[in-house]
Amino acid sequence: MQLFDGRRPGPETLVISTVPSFAACWLTSRLDRFVATYPGIEVRVETSVQLADLGRGAADVAVRHGLGNYPGLDSVRLFSPHLIAVGSPDLLIDGPVSSPADCLPYPLLQDRDRTDWSVWLEAHGVKASPSAAKGPSDADDALLVQGAIAGQGLAIVRDVYAAGALAAGRIILAIDAPVPTPAGYFVVTRPNRVSVPKIAAFRQWIMQEAGVA
Repeated sequence: MQLFDGRRPGPETLVISTVPSFAACWLTSRLDRFVATYPGIEVRVETSVQLADLGRGAADVAVRHGLGNYPGLDSVRLFSPHLIAVGSPDLLIDGPVSSPADCLPYPLLQDRDRTDWSVWLEAHGVKASPSAAKGPSDADDALLVQGAIAGQGLAIVRDVYAAGALAAGRIILAIDAPVPTPAGYFVVTRPNRVSVPKIAAFRQWIMQEAGVA
């Protein structure tokens, strides 16, 4: 496995396009299993916040986050994340809070649009105050997780990005109160390439990893 380096892919190279946070927090830690199963396929991962043009670019397959509306492409939903509230054990020194509203006195880390805290709170019947949109923001959930690990505040993140840090004990749930999101992660490719062996192998593998195959 290697990151995309600009060379023209060979016939047995599989180029996967996805966003940096998904690659860092979910995909790359699992790819060794794909490589072990298919040693004849060289995997390259392109990471970008821009959508790959599967019709013109070098990417064979993409993992996209959205509502699944990809005209002209074949897409399969892998899973839909949940919004969860997390923080460092040092910040949550007394353990998880008793109710979602109890998160508000803590420093809050914000997503780019400063909406996730309000969405999460309102899903639990808490009217979000102006303070729910205050605090440093970042467009990348993986970086919000890092901020939470560093004790900078509580963060609302998608569970897929926090799973590793939660398992390692670097962060904990501020409260066990996940909120489902309408968007999901989809494996996407061109319909006329679904049966290409390297693409078919990856699609089947990632569906199994996601628990949908």
